[in-house]
Amino acid sequence: MKKILKVCLAIICCVILLFPVTYVSAAEDFIAPQDVFKIAQKKIEKKGKKTEPEEWNRPEIKSYRFDSAIDALKYMLTGGMKYYNENFFKENNKIKVTVVESGTLFLSVSYENQGRTALYNKDMKFMGNIPEDTGTYIEVDAKAGDVFYVEMPSHTKEAFVMTYTLKNDFYTLTDDSIHLQKGKGTPTYHTFTLKKRSVAYMKLSPVTENGGTVVSYIQRRIKGKWVPIGKTYYTTAEDITICTYGLKAGTYRLILKAGTNQACTVEYINEPHKKSVTYSKSKAVNIRSRETKENVYTTGEKASRWYKIKVTSAKKRRAIVLNGDADNGKFKFTIYRYGRKKPVKTKTLTGDSTYSYKLPKTKATYYVKVSKVGKRTNGYYYVKFK
Repeated sequence: MKKILKVCLAIICCVILLFPVTYVSAAEDFIAPQDVFKIAQKKIEKKGKKTEPEEWNRPEIKSYRFDSAIDALKYMLTGGMKYYNENFFKENNKIKVTVVESGTLFLSVSYENQGRTALYNKDMKFMGNIPEDTGTYIEVDAKAGDVFYVEMPSHTKEAFVMTYTLKNDFYTLTDDSIHLQKGKGTPTYHTFTLKKRSVAYMKLSPVTENGGTVVSYIQRRIKGKWVPIGKTYYTTAEDITICTYGLKAGTYRLILKAGTNQACTVEYINEPHKKSVTYSKSKAVNIRSRETKENVYTTGEKASRWYKIKVTSAKKRRAIVLNGDADNGKFKFTIYRYGRKKPVKTKTLTGDSTYSYKLPKTKATYYVKVSKVGKRTNGYYYVKFK
């Protein structure tokens, strides 16, 4: 029983892995998944109860649709996870699953004994086995009323079955959100609006291993026309694409293209950034000890920015930490020491890269010039006095 509960916990966690949420924290009154299983284990192992809960050993279950993976997780923790024991498997080893509303179906199973779980359609035609590595079957475009039968391996004594359906067609990207889009074989368009100059993050995660590549890029609405911004990304289920854009205020759209056997999650966050920068060494922005200054470059911004760092003690060795996260192109960081014409260090960063320059143990003043390489370069950067 301990083993099956651990496996089941791993499958529930797949909800979060498939739809990673880096910015959402669980509500304080939530019961942690591991605590749920501890409680479940104690209840299951109690002896002497002759009447089983109605939620156990259900021969038919429904797959309800949710707008987000977070809502699906709440459902799992409040009765959506179904338990089966040997009383069920003595007479039956098939469980009927009915899709309530159209969407992308996720069907997970967990059991202790060896063997493979078979899946059948409503006509009892064999569809294949549920993958052993993930324990989850995904139907990208399940329809309302679709029926599936799950057949457990012979000699199964205990099992958990979890199923839910997610909405898989959206048109507008909203801040701090996760969306799921099914592939249609043709481009799909998803608009978003920025009221202020911002850095926009997008995390793209295809959900099916054999569904093919997802192509993505963004465009900006300029004088009635859609103009490409940045580069085109190609993502498969084996990797995750994280895009970082430096964008002006305006209307944009994300374009996705995927095959009909693929679906892709899109996590979107935007953070406004004031243009609090200076363009001359004499007016450089001061960075205090342990402080970080961050900002963005949009495609239309060209001038270099200046930052000032003053080391006031020689007792401890300090460092200047540089980070560049460019959607397209590169960021160039040039470090000067006061009183010297030549730079002490020049570093060019591409993609999401970080570099730490260790300073000598002496009192001194340093200037950091940040510039972009390439006209279409846009993205986010920071300078930290560590």
